[in-house]
Amino acid sequence: MAAVKLGHPFSKFLLDQEANQVCGTLMKCAFVDCINPKLSTLYPCTVCERQVHHLCSNDLFDPENIAVYFCSVQCVSSWKAHPGEKSVYDDPDAFEIVGPGQSRRRLASQDSESTIAESEDSGCSQSSVDLTSDSRVQVDAYGIPVKFHHYRQLRKRDDVWDIAHVLSSPYATGDDDDAECFTHVRVLCALRLTSRRNASEDAWEGALRKFNHTSNVKDHLVAKHSSHPIGKAEATKRVKRVRRQLKDAFSQVPGSMTTDMTSVDHSTKGSMKQGALKKLWGPSNMQLRAYIAKWLINDGKHITVTHWLPYNTVTSESFRSLMEVATGKPDVVVLSAQTFNDVLAASFLRFREVTKRLLEMEYTSVYKRPFLNLMHDMWAAVTVFNESHDSGVVQKKISSRIVELYDVDIGCMAHFVMSDTAPAARKLSKLYEDAVPVDCLMHVLNLCLVSSGRCTPGGPFPEGANLVKKTRDLNNYFKTPQRVERLLRVQQHYGLPELSAMVDRDTRMASTVTLFQKSILNYPALKAYFQRYEAYDDPTVFARLSKENWQTIVQGEAVTHMLADLARIEVQREDQISSELLVLMRLACDRLNANQFRPYDVDALRTPRTTARTLPRTIIDATSLCASAAICLGRIKAQVQKRLANVSAESIVVLFLDPRTKDFIDSVVQRSTDSPGTGDAGMTEEKGVIEEGWMLLRRSHSAVFQAMYAAAHEVHESAGEISPNLDLVPSMDDDDMQCGAPLTLEDAGRWSLSSLHQEADEVLDRWLSHNVSWVQVAVQQADDKGMTAEVMLVRRNGTVRWSLQGLFKHVDVCQWFKKVGAKHFPSVAALARVWLGRVSSNSFQERVFSTGGLIMSSRRTSTDNERDKMQVLLKQNSSAIKRVEPHGRSSVVSIDNVQVS
Repeated sequence: MAAVKLGHPFSKFLLDQEANQVCGTLMKCAFVDCINPKLSTLYPCTVCERQVHHLCSNDLFDPENIAVYFCSVQCVSSWKAHPGEKSVYDDPDAFEIVGPGQSRRRLASQDSESTIAESEDSGCSQSSVDLTSDSRVQVDAYGIPVKFHHYRQLRKRDDVWDIAHVLSSPYATGDDDDAECFTHVRVLCALRLTSRRNASEDAWEGALRKFNHTSNVKDHLVAKHSSHPIGKAEATKRVKRVRRQLKDAFSQVPGSMTTDMTSVDHSTKGSMKQGALKKLWGPSNMQLRAYIAKWLINDGKHITVTHWLPYNTVTSESFRSLMEVATGKPDVVVLSAQTFNDVLAASFLRFREVTKRLLEMEYTSVYKRPFLNLMHDMWAAVTVFNESHDSGVVQKKISSRIVELYDVDIGCMAHFVMSDTAPAARKLSKLYEDAVPVDCLMHVLNLCLVSSGRCTPGGPFPEGANLVKKTRDLNNYFKTPQRVERLLRVQQHYGLPELSAMVDRDTRMASTVTLFQKSILNYPALKAYFQRYEAYDDPTVFARLSKENWQTIVQGEAVTHMLADLARIEVQREDQISSELLVLMRLACDRLNANQFRPYDVDALRTPRTTARTLPRTIIDATSLCASAAICLGRIKAQVQKRLANVSAESIVVLFLDPRTKDFIDSVVQRSTDSPGTGDAGMTEEKGVIEEGWMLLRRSHSAVFQAMYAAAHEVHESAGEISPNLDLVPSMDDDDMQCGAPLTLEDAGRWSLSSLHQEADEVLDRWLSHNVSWVQVAVQQADDKGMTAEVMLVRRNGTVRWSLQGLFKHVDVCQWFKKVGAKHFPSVAALARVWLGRVSSNSFQERVFSTGGLIMSSRRTSTDNERDKMQVLLKQNSSAIKRVEPHGRSSVVSIDNVQVS
């Protein structure tokens, strides 16, 4: 081994390595499951000081934290329980530049809100020396050894050089001749590195850099120290500059880019070839950068996980060639990484401002009543210390993250908290005291359809899992281009629907029902394909599905397709309000209890335009179902009875507030005659739920009515005169004084609380008796001229009634409230604005104002890069941003159903 000077930064590491080699077999790793016996380098455990390999320690704890080592799970738990005093640099943004005479110990106890003036004074001279007894090497206030002299860059006026000092002599971190020499040291980074627990003596070397220009230091400040006053000022300056450039780029019309025709040299016109085009205009470099950045942020393929385009898309030679051809400039300047980051930061900051203003406007529109839907499905995966769920910590993390991004308090705005069926998620929902917990309907429906680890009510059904696996294998068989092309030829030859293999999604049972439907529709083509198969085909994939299996697929689809449609994201559309889904869910549950089902007719004639909706169905009795389909029906009935049979009081409020359903609540709540629990007891329970929902509606409406009265009374008092103070009027008992009528002061709108409740109840009674001519409303809202009244009216038992399905299809109740309902019933409209926006599924959580980034634990997919978080949020909310700002900054439109995930 080569000789190493004792003062060299790597001397400690090499000496430790030699000591381990000398000890040989006397020293071994203390980790009981060590799989690295050949490694000779050992490190002391942070807790018990037993020797352990660094790879073994990485398996026990965060591999990125190289400052601590552990030999067992007990040591990890002990260290987490008593982590010691938190250093000021455990928080990467809590730091300031220290002045002369300030050691690291003093820095940890001082207030982090130091002024910039103190920072400038500290940067002009060499920091003081920390001569504490526990330090092996004399270091200054930044943790840098005093023998490495550093100072502020001379003749540089920019404040950024207060944190990037120049070394008196270049410093190399290696012994070879090719070792890179560093000329600068970042004092803030050095202080952060050396202030960590168990930091090594050469930890400050991680702060070494080589800065050529002031812009390099500014880039580092914005990227790593954005909370520092200097970094914050630089980031603000860049955002303003980018916003100004984007405004100029997007405000230019194509005509403004045209070159003046008088400046064209007409003498060259004859020399141009016939048919040749000469470019007379072109976009500027600023416009190119702006539109390329907009394309990267807003566009992306939906088949990807992140749904956005990375920056390296525009760094390829092919993209540069494309821009050269499009612009006619061989020296075209493509978007740089720094410019893209600045545009992304400016766009994200604008998004946060718009979101905050939107939430505040919506909060004011509902008279400061809770209105948000908080969905925390992904947050349930967050773990505390990678050991167990802690709903309290997750709830605080959600609230703090929303405050960090949007500067709003989610606690006072959240009205409905969306939870899945997990107990940990339900516990988290209850931590928001003023919010109403709501089960995720999509999760509940999938639990009704798919088998769980425990015994499902209705009996075991192992044949179902095998049938699903066989159908998926048949679908995934047609993934190669050769098989897909041959299947397409078969479909075209016999005039069958041209269907390709669907994307296999084994996580949701609703997708499996879709797979059943597509397989049934494609059955003739599959049968013809395998009757004359090629040498490269495997006919057993189709042969494994026997005639009995296909019968089970057809009848099982007939039993499950109604619930599967409700569980599918495509059916639970974004503009669907909660009352519509409640009615459709009740209809699906009633059909399960019917005596007849409608399976597909497998032998029906198919055309190229036949779809799963147009394929004919037959009618069979429930007693005619095969044994497997009967078991499936029994399991689903048991799950529906357990999870979806009862209607809650909150659902009754939703039905009362929808003018299309308020007169049909009894029929919606009433169970089917074949369902268990019917009879006198069931009717009494239903009436009790309706009464409970009515009382909840009265209380909620009274609260909104009082808030509206308080807001109107506050405006009236501010505009009116101040009431006179009558306490100073003298008393006069003289008989000679003639008195007139007593003074009467008008109480400007001051009513008693009981009268407010009474008027609120009167408004609610008028709402229940209000009738709407839905045919006229539908005609006004309809886009096509072919809509008639027959699709909305049905005759039952000799009486013409409204069809709820027709009303849901042709009437937008939110638009009706905005144009008509808010004028006649403003308090009911404000209440409907909140309750009708209650979501029943978290399937839209990727297209709403998500908190981003901190959604998953380290063991699952997560977004680690800050710029990735920005781009993901901007991409997910692109449609919402367009609705909020259709014409720029001055135009802001409120969204009725605001959701936060």
